[in-house]
Amino acid sequence: MAACNPSGSPKSPQLVKWSNGTAITNVAHINSVDDNNVILVTDDGKAYFGGMGSVPATPILESGAIASTGGKNPACLLVQNGAKKDVRCGKSSSLTRPALPADFDVMQLSGAYGFVCALNRQGEVWCWENGGNSGGGVSSVVKAAPSKFLFTDPMVYIAAGQNVVCGIKHSGGAECKFSYYDNRFLPSTNTSDALGTTPANFAPNAMAMQMAYGKGVVINKDGSAQYYPGPVTLSGVGKAKAAGGDRAAISLQNENGDVFVVDGGTAAVVNAQYKAEAHQCSL
Repeated sequence: MAACNPSGSPKSPQLVKWSNGTAITNVAHINSVDDNNVILVTDDGKAYFGGMGSVPATPILESGAIASTGGKNPACLLVQNGAKKDVRCGKSSSLTRPALPADFDVMQLSGAYGFVCALNRQGEVWCWENGGNSGGGVSSVVKAAPSKFLFTDPMVYIAAGQNVVCGIKHSGGAECKFSYYDNRFLPSTNTSDALGTTPANFAPNAMAMQMAYGKGVVINKDGSAQYYPGPVTLSGVGKAKAAGGDRAAISLQNENGDVFVVDGGTAAVVNAQYKAEAHQCSL
């Protein structure tokens, strides 16, 4: 299984290994954390944290893990909790649950630079600090205690990046809330407000997206992928299916399972032999 290292050479796949040097062959989901570490979920529901090439064999969660999200400082897990899904955060066996409402049913997590957001079944987006340095204008609204983020419509998908939180609306199209610092990569109706918002017709056909530092990728319903600033339509990818990554970089997966690294307005295949969902090549 490949992972990618943004602080080193982003286009070079690095095999994720156990600390004894053997390859990890049952990865269900993986995200990079603090650039050089990973938080991964295996297909038996266990979760692990460690260096990319030396993951300790002792899990930080013994069962119930579904997926992971990470960035700079944040490391959280989507976990099964009875009939609902919940959140546990941390990098050791002392995982904690953010102070979300008791009946919060999590559909998706997205982590970025010092903060994490959760989408619930009702389409609400709740965000909280997890690492103490959310940075930029986002820190003016993201606090230590989880609170509802100020989207105008219910959401069906979220993507957090450095100084940005975007979502796909239930009614269609995308909406972003972000710091003025990063208004250079998405169209904005307000360039002076720390919560400058995108125009109503932004990305009307979006089905998935990934935000990173000063850039973003939107995947449309027809499988085309657009890079921002721009938009620039990415060529050579084929029909895009999913987007992944973290605060530093972005990856794409096409319908054949090939994983690409997005660098500016171009996409380069990591290696066609690595068939994995995009988050499994978390940059």
